Amino acid sequence: MPAILVPHKEIPELAARVTPDMLTVLRHIQKTDFIMNSTDLDPTSADILRQLAELGLVDPGYDGDMSDPPSMWVANGNGSRVLTYKTGIRGGPHYELSSRELATWLEQQGPDRWWCVDGDSLLTGRMTFPCPAQSLAAELRKIGRPLLVQAKKDDTAAQGQLISKDKIDIVTDRFTNKNHLNAAGNEPSVSQDRILYLCWKGSIEEWLLSEDSETTALMNTEAMICRSRAEKK
Repeated sequence: MPAILVPHKEIPELAARVTPDMLTVLRHIQKTDFIMNSTDLDPTSADILRQLAELGLVDPGYDGDMSDPPSMWVANGNGSRVLTYKTGIRGGPHYELSSRELATWLEQQGPDRWWCVDGDSLLTGRMTFPCPAQSLAAELRKIGRPLLVQAKKDDTAAQGQLISKDKIDIVTDRFTNKNHLNAAGNEPSVSQDRILYLCWKGSIEEWLLSEDSETTALMNTEAMICRSRAEKK
């Protein structure tokens, strides 16, 4: 029978029980969707698949009597979330960062600068984006939880240690490194906007924090117009 879909809060504990060899098999079955339980399957992989099934990370599939051995092993949602947890930000160079330190860093970039969050149900459930740095900073201080932030691929020193706001610049990326040129062969206007890849420590959700220079420019222009009108009265 298919495994029961476990709550998100249980994923870290399940992930801790997955060995490197189990992770290799889990990655393969998530890519192929299923593995036939045939004589071509080597004994080591077959044993690992049984262990993964006991953890509820793959499902046994039957072609007839369920008292017989499974005819195949099938990928499931539990395994997908554990794989994401094991191989995402945590699986590469990363640091730990206090949300309060991130809040202070955002304010230092300019309290009127606007930012976007994509992929985080916690923040998007509490705020509307894009929003100014001061609003996002205030919410991050209210939450007061540790974050994991993705480091550069060649940063071999990044092994999950805690960093302060003064080190955030070393992990920021730019849209220019992720996007192609526009139709005219030029960099898009947002090419220098900064981005951070983050997740809340203990959560499986990974998300993007990005600078929004277009909204910042628009709001600054509107503010100047309002001030100009007020001065003329």
